[in-house]
Amino acid sequence: MKLFIFLFLLLIVSGCQKNTVELITPSGGDFAVETTQGRFHTLAHQGKVLFLFFGFTHCPEVCPTTLSRLNKMVLSLSKEEQSKIEVLFISVDTKRDSINHLKKYFENYPKNFYAGHATESELKTIMAKFGATFRIFTGETPDDMIIDHTSDIFVINEKGEWVQSLKFDTSVEELIDVSKNVSKLSATFAQKRRESEVEVLDENNSCDLSKTPCKVLDYEVSLSPLPIVPEKDFNVYVKLLTPLKSPPLELDFEGVTLNMGYIRPKLYQVRDNLYRGEFYIPACEVQEMDWKVRLIVETTKGRKAIGFYMKSLLPKP
Repeated sequence: MKLFIFLFLLLIVSGCQKNTVELITPSGGDFAVETTQGRFHTLAHQGKVLFLFFGFTHCPEVCPTTLSRLNKMVLSLSKEEQSKIEVLFISVDTKRDSINHLKKYFENYPKNFYAGHATESELKTIMAKFGATFRIFTGETPDDMIIDHTSDIFVINEKGEWVQSLKFDTSVEELIDVSKNVSKLSATFAQKRRESEVEVLDENNSCDLSKTPCKVLDYEVSLSPLPIVPEKDFNVYVKLLTPLKSPPLELDFEGVTLNMGYIRPKLYQVRDNLYRGEFYIPACEVQEMDWKVRLIVETTKGRKAIGFYMKSLLPKP
C-alpha cells in the first residue's frame, strides 16, 4: 500500500513538472590561446582593437576571403592606425593546423596578425563566448575533411568588449570604417550573459516555418523569403493575433541537427501587433537541418517561451 501511494505521488509530481528551456546569451569575454607569436591573452592586449574570427587553412573560400579583406583593411590604414589594430585567426582544424603550419601560412601577413591553435575543448570554450560553433565531417582521407564553422568576424574594442559582428563578406571599405569608429560602437551589442530556465507555455512542432506561417497560442510567426537555405538573410515576422497580448522580445533559433548553437534576432515593432527581425543562416554542408524556434515573450509573470519548428535545406545543384 505504501509503495502504491509513493508511486501515485511520484506520478503527480512528474505530471506537474513544467517544460522549460534554458536561455544562454553569449557576451564575449576574456580568453587565452597559443598563437604563432606566443600565448595571446586578451587581457594583455587591451588598448588595441581586435578583429577575431575562426577558420582553417584548408578552407576553400570563406577563410581566404576573410583574411584577404582584413589584410587589405590593415594595409589601407596609416601606420599609427595600424598600431592600434590586431587580427586574431583561431583555427578550428585542431589536427592539421599546427603552430608550425600556421607560422608558414601566415609568414607574409603583417605582424599584427596572430594565428591561434587550441585543443578541441579549449576551442569550444572560446567559441561559446561568442555564440560561434564548428562541426567536422570526416571523409575517406584527411584531405576530404569538411569543417563547417561560424564565419562572422567579431570586433572587440580597446576595453575588451565585444561590440560588433560582421559577416565574412563585409567589404574592405566597411571594415576600414568599422576599424576607425570602434569607439562609437555600443558595448551593449553583446547583452549581459544570462543563464536561466524559462517556462515553455506551448509549442507546435508539426508546422514547419520554412513552408508556411505557424500559429501557437495567440502568436503567428512567418519567415521570408522561402525556402530557408544557408548563407542567406531572412526576415521574421511575429503577429499578435489577440491585441494587447504579451509583447515578443526575441526569437531563439537552435540548430539541433549538428548542435550548431543559437541565432538570436531581436524583434522591433513595425506597427500595431506586428514585430519584425532579421537573421542569417550560416554555411552548412548538411542537406537538411532541424531547428527549434523559441519565441520569448514578456508576461506579467516574467519571460516565457513559445515553441515553433523550422527546417533549412541546402539548395539543389
